[in-house]
Amino acid sequence: MASMAKLASDVRITEVDLSATITQNSVITGALAAVSSKGPIGPTYYTTFSQFREDFGDPKASVSFDHYAAADYFREGSSLWVHRIVGSGSTTGAVVLYVTSAGTTALSPTTLSNTAVIDWPSLVPVDATPLYVFYAAKGPGSYSANLSLGVEAVNLTTPANAATSYASTGGALFAGTYNYRVSAIDKNGNETLASTAVTRTLSAGITNAITITWDSVAGAVGYRVYGRTGASMYLLATVGTAQGTAYLDTGAASIDASQAPLASALDLVASPQLTLNVYDNDYAVNTPIESFDVSLTEDVDELGLQLETTSRVNPFSARVQCVSYVPALSTLPRVGSVAKTALGTGSSGSAPTASDIVNGWNVFQDREKYVVDVLINAGRSVPSVQQGMDALAQSRNDCVAFLDTPSSSQKAQAAIDYRRLQLNLNSSFSALFCPDLYELDPINGKQLYVPPSGAMAALLARTTRVAQPWFSMAGLNRGLLNVLDVRYTYTGGEATQMYQAQVNYMRRFIGRGIPLWEQSTLYNKSSALQFLNVRVLSNVIKRSVYDYLLYALQEPNDDILRKQLTYGLESYLSYVQGARGIRSFAITCNDSNNPASVVNSGQLNIAVYIVPTLGTRAISMSLLIGKQGLQVSEQDVAALSA
Repeated sequence: MASMAKLASDVRITEVDLSATITQNSVITGALAAVSSKGPIGPTYYTTFSQFREDFGDPKASVSFDHYAAADYFREGSSLWVHRIVGSGSTTGAVVLYVTSAGTTALSPTTLSNTAVIDWPSLVPVDATPLYVFYAAKGPGSYSANLSLGVEAVNLTTPANAATSYASTGGALFAGTYNYRVSAIDKNGNETLASTAVTRTLSAGITNAITITWDSVAGAVGYRVYGRTGASMYLLATVGTAQGTAYLDTGAASIDASQAPLASALDLVASPQLTLNVYDNDYAVNTPIESFDVSLTEDVDELGLQLETTSRVNPFSARVQCVSYVPALSTLPRVGSVAKTALGTGSSGSAPTASDIVNGWNVFQDREKYVVDVLINAGRSVPSVQQGMDALAQSRNDCVAFLDTPSSSQKAQAAIDYRRLQLNLNSSFSALFCPDLYELDPINGKQLYVPPSGAMAALLARTTRVAQPWFSMAGLNRGLLNVLDVRYTYTGGEATQMYQAQVNYMRRFIGRGIPLWEQSTLYNKSSALQFLNVRVLSNVIKRSVYDYLLYALQEPNDDILRKQLTYGLESYLSYVQGARGIRSFAITCNDSNNPASVVNSGQLNIAVYIVPTLGTRAISMSLLIGKQGLQVSEQDVAALSA
């Protein structure tokens, strides 16, 4: 409030929030660019492996190791972004609902190469009116052939194939010509047009009976039979669906001359409401796995919930998604029921190339939309892919890439050669691991070797949960792996060479398990950033401070703001220091780094200096053998053991 404003006398209290603090991410979030025979296209967020498996199906090592990487990660992690990558030629199975120019409602299987752009004229016959395309929700793939869709409409169709037969006994009909028509009735009592008249001529007798039959109509609750003689026919009988689709006219029933069949389609009562039934052969062939009451228009149900088809289906169906053509129609057709129809058989297309994988990873460039701490390689040990992952991590500047050594290059010297001669990467934002892990696959009932990157991401999640993200995730305390074995073990000399080449390896301890034993990045420069825990420390601090400093933008650039920011940073870094992340720190935000030229440009400079706490990589102990009577001090022991 401006202090010089002229206002009436009163006490006016305003509120200023000076309590903002720096908060730290306490959950590790992974990211995976996956190749699978099914699964949604576009980054999807999962918190459990069962959710992932529901969308992507069971593990299949012949396709990829992504399922195993996800399963390994979810042993300790609880937050994973997955973006499915498909190759060229991929299609999604679908079915199109339309009404023909003759008024017949139909479902037709099809496939879509792009679900975002629908070529409607190519999907329906000439002069037909398209209504909806329903496509498999889990992306391209042949699995769509197991899905079917059926429509139960309030707008019933006229009973088809009306026919008559007769018996010379059992009735009281005289010789003559008899005409019949049949209509269907919906649950609201609305009636369809009657069928074309069927005729039966009886040449003799007075005890004749005529049976009228017709095909059942989906959604009908009953039928009306009109007859018997003359051009004008009136209501003869009403038949419930429990009585089947036949009526025996013995001549005993009286004709209700007050009820005649509907004369024109203009007399029909049309309803925009439908029931969509989705079938999945993996669960049940004839019982819908999902059912939705929907409407072509913006109707609501008795609870006030939206019935419009896309609003009803897309947020809630796990099996199909819907694209509507209805908004483009000036008048709505009368929609009838259609028996269940299988979706077209889609295809996963050709195997994605390395370029496809790299482009898929680049979806995660958006730091605001996708909070990511670790990129999981999942066995795609191709230098171009791994360099693309590292480029993404460096571009984001807030995550690390966990890379796998090729299975064929996991002996010590081969792994070193791959790191130095093929991958040849110099970056503190990536770490390389080997060898493969021997694990149980309880879903397929087998044991197999899988790439380690998923399990390494799980170790980072565990370390963050039980300690702090800047603690080392290697070693017996936090680095133990839930595996049966590893593909290779290394001698002491080989382990030293691998450490010097910055290839992280596992070590087998009899009776103690198999832990990750090193935690180096691929940074060649001798600095603290050669250690993975320091890279993670830096990422955590940068992300936490970034979120805090956002609220300082557009505030007055003066000493008060500098003091507020300095105090907030000091408080947070003191916490990190107390939590053993850094040994010391210093913050500079004053005139020395904010001269007038900087302030006049609207900029504020803050310099933060930290000394990271490094992990203990080696312990050296000297055992001094003394003799009775010899007296030594602590200083003497220290000097003798130096």
